[in-house]
This record gives sequence, structure tokens and C-alpha cells, in this order.
Amino acid sequence: MSDASVILFSEQRVDAVRAALHGIWDTAAPREIIVMASRCDEEIAGYLMRQYRRGRIASFAFDMAGWPATHCGLDRGFHFAGGEYLVRAQDGLVFEPGWLDLAIDALEADPQIGCLGLVEAGGRRRRGRPLKARSRAVLVERVDTACFITAHEVFERHEIELLGERPGGHCAYQTRLREVGMKLAFYPGLVRRAGADAAAAAAVAGEQGEIGAELPPHDLGSGAQQRIRQVYELGEDVLLTCMSCGNNELEVLAATVEFCPAHGSPVGYTYTLRCGSCHELQYEEDMQFRCPG
Repeated sequence: MSDASVILFSEQRVDAVRAALHGIWDTAAPREIIVMASRCDEEIAGYLMRQYRRGRIASFAFDMAGWPATHCGLDRGFHFAGGEYLVRAQDGLVFEPGWLDLAIDALEADPQIGCLGLVEAGGRRRRGRPLKARSRAVLVERVDTACFITAHEVFERHEIELLGERPGGHCAYQTRLREVGMKLAFYPGLVRRAGADAAAAAAVAGEQGEIGAELPPHDLGSGAQQRIRQVYELGEDVLLTCMSCGNNELEVLAATVEFCPAHGSPVGYTYTLRCGSCHELQYEEDMQFRCPG
């Protein structure tokens, strides 16, 4: 496990949040993940609460004001983090396996790097020969704030010195790092923006409920039974909205294990819930794995 806190910022729908979290879980082992969402709807709130209760994210918050285009918003999220390193990421990114360990190794190899960008600035390739993926960190004039890593202590010291001032038109953190003699760098090949086609496909899949492709594959061995986790306990009252009367508290009556039809491995639960107001029943699926075939 890496001693890094990943702070994930999301402005999109729940399918984008889900895809970003699975991208991190599948490629890295950070100390913790914190989600800062600018949208607050029932789907996102319910999904994040389930991940929090499972222990898959450390905390989450809703930043309804969003974050200005001239600042990455990390100043509003780093207080929740306890890792030695801070990673600022947003949804709509694709993470390569091992990206976090390679980024930390680069910072430890050169402590003068104050901020290490992990996506190419502007999402555009520079002229000339493309930078070799996973080669080494290279010095740059500006770091793209879509995804970067920095030392927690360095960022916190900057925030104390800044005392809440937010100069417009540039990233004050990067400016300050250069003023004190630290370097900005970029590590090519670790993280990239998802293509427009992939983003559109994810949005369509989210609208149609076809989100299985974003889930991790289930085990084919006998240990799979222990891997699914029951989010709601029988008899528990949960904060979900009744589709019949709008009441926001439902009682959990049953939890049924769902199995992969091809392999018989458990892949999640279907919960039966009852409204305490109108007594209507409704069902909620929590699929945690997909078929690897």
C-alpha cells in the first residue's frame, strides 16, 4: 500500500464517478481515496455512501460551488487526507497499472520536484517525437491540474502561507513552488484522458444501466463467496427514496445473492426494501463483480 491519499474530483454523473474509482482500485493501492463531488443527486449520494460503508473510500463530500477554473480545488479537499503524498485526480481519466508507485518513486528520487503532473498539459501531444511512456519524469513549465501528485507537507505549507488568497489566472501553488526553487515535472504514460468516444459510450451505458463492464471480474475459485460484501443488513433502515410516495427511509427485508449464470460465482446482491410510509416494496441491485468471459 502506498502512503498516498487520492482526492478524486467529480463534476459528472454517477457512471463517471464509478468508472474513475474502479480505474484507481484496479491499478493502484493508495492509503485512502477521498471523493469531492460537485453534483449531489440521489444516485451519486447513494453510490458514494455504499462505497464508504464498504471501506472502499475513506470519505466524501459535496462541493456544490464547484472549483474555479484557475484552481484545482485541492485546497478544499486536502484537510481530509492523511497520506504523505497527495494525488489530485478527476473523473474522465484512464490509469495505467502501477502509475501511483512510479509517481512516488519519481518524487522520492528527486525531492526538488514539488509537483509532478501525470497527464500531458492540455491533453495534446507536443511537436516532435512523442515522450516515451513510463520513461522518467521530465521538467516542464506548467503541470496540468487534471492529475498530479505532490508532497502533503509541501502543499499544506503553501496553504498556510497563502492564507486563503486565490490569485486568478494561474495556479498559485505552481507559481509558489517555482518561487522557492522547486521544480515542476511531468511523468509521461501513467495517466491519460479518456477519449471522447469512450466517454460517450460510458454515458450511454450509464443511461441504459449497462454498467457491468466497469466492474472487476469475479473469481473463478471457491474464494469468491467471501469477496462480495453485504451493504445493507436485514432490518436496517436505510436512506433511500421510495419510488411510490417519496418517503426517504426504507426497511431492508431481504438480501438475495446473485450469481453469474455462466460460472455460478456470486457477483452481488439484490435487496428487497419496504417503505415505512406506504408499505410498498422495491428492489435494489448491488452488482460488485462481472463475468470475466
